[in-house]
Amino acid sequence: FFFFFFFFFFQAEDGIRDVERSRGLGDVYKRQGEDHTLGNLLRSTIIKNKKTEFCAYSVPHPSENIMNVRVQANDGTAIEITKKALERISKVCDVISEKFTAELAKYKNNLMQDV
Repeated sequence: FFFFFFFFFFQAEDGIRDVERSRGLGDVYKRQGEDHTLGNLLRSTIIKNKKTEFCAYSVPHPSENIMNVRVQANDGTAIEITKKALERISKVCDVISEKFTAELAKYKNNLMQDV
């Protein structure tokens, strides 16, 4: 699932870079259909990685449904750092979903007992 998610999630300006070392300027990934919600989450997750030298995102224009993420690695590759950040975000979303589902079940159970 994760590989499928990642492969279709980001494409570098000149295509997916998998094994190649990051260029001096880093890698820029474009994603259509995303905005500041995911951009800020991804940037803050990537920047926590010690191998990250620089990370920023931008939404070029509000009428364009495009988000750009620039990642520059000081050790390793930008694609490696981005994959790890997406894995971490995915795990956090799974935990939140599990906790929400459990609390919703408790709420519904309490609601049924009150009737």
